[in-house]
Amino acid sequence: SIITSAIMSVVDSNPVKAGIITKMNGNAISENAYQTEITAFNTFLSKNGYDCSEVDIATDELSPESYDIIVLAMPSVDFSADIITKMGDFLYNDGKYNRNMLYIPNLYATNLPNIDEFLADWSISIGTSVVLDENSVQVPIQSLGVMDTSPVVTVADSESVGTLPNDKLPIASPYSRVVNTLSKNNESKVTEILKSSDTAYLRDLTAETQGEKETGVYTVASVSSKSTAEGFEVYKSNVLVIGSSFMMDSALLTNTNTYNNASVIIGMINNITGKETGAVIADKSLQQATIAPTANEARIIRIFVIYAIPLIIAVTGVIVLARRRNR
Repeated sequence: SIITSAIMSVVDSNPVKAGIITKMNGNAISENAYQTEITAFNTFLSKNGYDCSEVDIATDELSPESYDIIVLAMPSVDFSADIITKMGDFLYNDGKYNRNMLYIPNLYATNLPNIDEFLADWSISIGTSVVLDENSVQVPIQSLGVMDTSPVVTVADSESVGTLPNDKLPIASPYSRVVNTLSKNNESKVTEILKSSDTAYLRDLTAETQGEKETGVYTVASVSSKSTAEGFEVYKSNVLVIGSSFMMDSALLTNTNTYNNASVIIGMINNITGKETGAVIADKSLQQATIAPTANEARIIRIFVIYAIPLIIAVTGVIVLARRRNR
């Protein structure tokens, strides 16, 4: 994938330039715990043919001529009104639109009023709840160094994702904040892209006690669009919101034979930027193979390994010992 990406970057006459917002006035906008996720995602974009540059949102110029898409990933601090206006002006592009933004919320940063207001102008809000599901799969989360359960989400709008190499593979969305669509009288058009199963439920991050589980279908990724027409041409700016930062964990992005995360994520980004799909081979891990049992399957395996097998060995040992003594 690295060789293919390098070749395509040379022959591509219109490379897509991405501005990755990592700092504000020289300080990181995310905690150290998220740096592994951000690095993995930046590497993932670069390998898939994007020309990535880091941006200090306070001091660097956010010029539409310099970037086709800006990425705001897992901020733990809110932005000032001037910075919010700066991002809005980038997307407006002097009325020409045709610019894009990807926003990935921080799991625990639930009080970012200015960023929330910016998203509300695009008819999207990030809930304070995490989407969970009893019918989940076991996934490795390399940045946390754990194996944990994750809801399996499905594609609700295939046009926003494109053609997947293997649509049978699960799409894991660990610790995803719920992405809500707001009913506002503006020009924004929201398309819900990834949704949970109907057995999913919410857990509020801000509540001291949790109420009864209310199962239902919840959205974990949406795209909001604003457009303008000039003659027969329509120009559109997009804000893509993905509720789970851990969807970009390197273990999930590289295991393309087990999970569909890499294909789905790059498909969504290619769709809003207009980048041709299928030009770059997705990154693959040749070092390890991972199984993805459901929570129920994992429970059965755990019972069998911890209790059943030792019990069988113990009973066999007792029988052998009894026979030898009775000889």
